[in-house]
Amino acid sequence: MRDDARCALLASLRAKVRALERTGAPPPPLATGCPAFDGLLPEGGVASGAVHELSGSAKEAFAAALAARALAQGAALLLWCEDCSRSAHRGRLYGPGLARFGIAPARLWLLACRDRREMLQALEEALAFPLPLCAVGELDVLDFTASRRLQLAAEKGGGMGLVLVERAPGPSAARLRLRIDPEPGGEPGLWRVELWRVKGGVPARLRMRWDETALAFAALPGLPPPVAAADGD
Repeated sequence: MRDDARCALLASLRAKVRALERTGAPPPPLATGCPAFDGLLPEGGVASGAVHELSGSAKEAFAAALAARALAQGAALLLWCEDCSRSAHRGRLYGPGLARFGIAPARLWLLACRDRREMLQALEEALAFPLPLCAVGELDVLDFTASRRLQLAAEKGGGMGLVLVERAPGPSAARLRLRIDPEPGGEPGLWRVELWRVKGGVPARLRMRWDETALAFAALPGLPPPVAAADGD
């Protein structure tokens, strides 16, 4: 980022912090643009001031789409914390790919984390900062203690945390736990989404797509009503 662009961004962030300190109003939930999905959530959208856990083979793309919606609805910036060991094998985040979701480079900050401790520390400090931002982190698993610390930090700062996990077997303080996989035989941006843990809501499954023109989520045409997931399924 050029020096003049960085200075302008920092000035904008300071102004937003001052505005938040004056109002003290809690951030509104994130509307995804897909009523079928938002209607399943108690807040009518993805809760801000909260941490959400994403798993499945399409979790990165879904996180990018959620982050794009957060930026469009008032988040000051997107902080994406990359795991250095994973990046060495799969490559770094691809800028043009993120641009498909409407994420401007000037509002994206990348942070390379060497290990789990550094990743959790970066996420906790970012979420506790008094500014509505979207912070994405990559972990093998998010245990209850770590998820609770991140949730408390998000409640303090008002931002949204998206934690991408390889497996999600145990208890977690995350407000929303999702599994996202590609729609079989579908083009990129078509997903099967399982809400397998929704605090204050009911687990369900549905199919969704990302509309690159509207920069919003949508249910697939002709989709039947969301199917409630059976306990233990």
